[in-house]
Amino acid sequence: MISTIFTIFASFIGVWAVFKYFLLIEMRVDSNIFKTLYDLCKNDKKIIIFEEFVLDSRHPLVFVAFCFFKNAPWFHINHGERLMQAGYQGKEQVTIITCFRWRYVGLKKYLKEKLKDMQLHTLGVPVELMLPYGTDKIGSLKEEPIYPLIDESLWMDFEKEVEEVVLDKRKKTSALLYGPPGNGKSSLIKYLATKYRLRVMIFTLDPEWKNHDLLLLFSQIPKKCIVLFEDFDNYFDKRKCIMGNGADKQVKFTFDMILNGLDGVYNTHEGVVFVMTVNNISKVDPALKDRPSRFKYSKNFCNPNLDVRRKILPKEWAENTEGLNLDQIFRLKEYSEKGMLFDSAISLLDIKKIKSKQSR
Repeated sequence: MISTIFTIFASFIGVWAVFKYFLLIEMRVDSNIFKTLYDLCKNDKKIIIFEEFVLDSRHPLVFVAFCFFKNAPWFHINHGERLMQAGYQGKEQVTIITCFRWRYVGLKKYLKEKLKDMQLHTLGVPVELMLPYGTDKIGSLKEEPIYPLIDESLWMDFEKEVEEVVLDKRKKTSALLYGPPGNGKSSLIKYLATKYRLRVMIFTLDPEWKNHDLLLLFSQIPKKCIVLFEDFDNYFDKRKCIMGNGADKQVKFTFDMILNGLDGVYNTHEGVVFVMTVNNISKVDPALKDRPSRFKYSKNFCNPNLDVRRKILPKEWAENTEGLNLDQIFRLKEYSEKGMLFDSAISLLDIKKIKSKQSR
């Protein structure tokens, strides 16, 4: 009796070992692939084994299922959280995909190529947060490209080089956009990203990161993307880090590592568009703003001039709105289209009233 039980048990172990080590293969994918799979294939066939949601969350914390998606080999997916034993994060998202070995190449091609194309054309251009050990998708740009109404001298030459990068006629390009908030810096980036289908990689910093972490961050920048250093003057005043309390001794990385990363010491950055935005250009170190090899173009996004305002507002409104930023000009455009008078529209902007010709 005991020998029979032992034989049956050994048989089960043998069958399990054959499946696990000879017939099946596992691959670990990042959370971005899981989110994309989940968003794109909500209506595809699947057998859900377990799912755990948090209120108002777009994606489940835990998801276990057998998936039979269109144009892809079937696979088993196991997505969940794992507690970290060390590091600056308490836990991480882990996704394991399992399939038959003879379908591995097809599934890998689906995840690497088809899924990426489906995402760009269905979900929009992805926006991802750059981290030392991967990226985290934080959103998508779904709108159609909106032609910039700012002065063409601020962006036409830069856009031409972006197009050359996309067509592989140029290795990379870069621009430093500066000026007060609300004058079109972010809008230009959205325009370039959506027109040329370039995913946006947000560069961020953490005081706990070390130089090794920054090295890893720069080394994994992919081809055909925009790397955005947004509001960099919130991180540094010249070379002094002003995050948190602004104490350099609290920061574990050095400014030189950022310069080395931009120079391509650890990555040739093929097909990459670097963009840095700042409000106060005086805070930017000369090693960034005066080195064309790091940021080729330097563009001042000041308040729109009369020619730009005339493209947006009625003539008399345009002539009496000097000093307003682009966001305020577009708000006035909305008020004008609703039939409001100029003085009434100005009073809604929470700014000092501008004397108009209508009140004279």
